[in-house]
Amino acid sequence: MENKRERNNNNLSRTIFAVLAGTSMGIVAGMLLAPNSGEESRKKAMNQAKDLKALANEKIKEVSTKVKEAYDQTVYQASTKAKEASTKAKEAYDEALYHTTAKAKNTVTNVKEKLEDAEDVLNQQLEKERTVNTEKSINKRLKSTTT
Repeated sequence: MENKRERNNNNLSRTIFAVLAGTSMGIVAGMLLAPNSGEESRKKAMNQAKDLKALANEKIKEVSTKVKEAYDQTVYQASTKAKEASTKAKEAYDEALYHTTAKAKNTVTNVKEKLEDAEDVLNQQLEKERTVNTEKSINKRLKSTTT
């Protein structure tokens, strides 16, 4: 895109230069070949110089307008691309946050379930131990009462 813009600017510069050079050569040729007096030739040269200046100013305005348009277009495109990138980044962030939150909730649920299972196993072991201790205590009392 930039190469095309550079080529267009180069072509425009060449065109302006060619117009100015052609006009200047025409003025010089006209002065050399003119069968007019010096004063008349000077007036013609002044008029042609004024015309040349007006033409140059017109071309400068055209170039300025084209440069401003190209600049505005570039700024607009850059702004649009930046907004698109920002929107995509936010969407990606939101999606990642959603999935991460869902995984974290799932992990917390799994840990709670494992802790509940571990608590159940410990309670069962405690109950067995109490039963065994109770049986031992009863057996010990029975032995001491029988002896």
